[in-house]
Amino acid sequence: FRREIQRPGTTWILKPSNSSQGSELKLYRSSGDLKEFATLVQEQFKNFNAGDILVQKYIDDPLLVDKRKFDLRVFLLVVPHQEKNTLFAFYHPDTFG
Repeated sequence: FRREIQRPGTTWILKPSNSSQGSELKLYRSSGDLKEFATLVQEQFKNFNAGDILVQKYIDDPLLVDKRKFDLRVFLLVVPHQEKNTLFAFYHPDTFG
């Protein structure tokens, strides 16, 4: 993360982890200065704990469907199988009812 955040010109999304639909979302274009980034987070999210803030890299050229951005939310149960040294992933199609 430190290496990526210090890459000048990279855009980052900062938001409370419990928000949705862009509520309280902030954009930050990295200047390469990690201290500047930390100061921005502290100023913009004074009432939040560090674990309550989501930081993710902005996708500059996203895949669009009908000229609109979209996201996929998929919940998986991943279980290790020690005898076969592999992972099994289980998906339930009716997650959201």
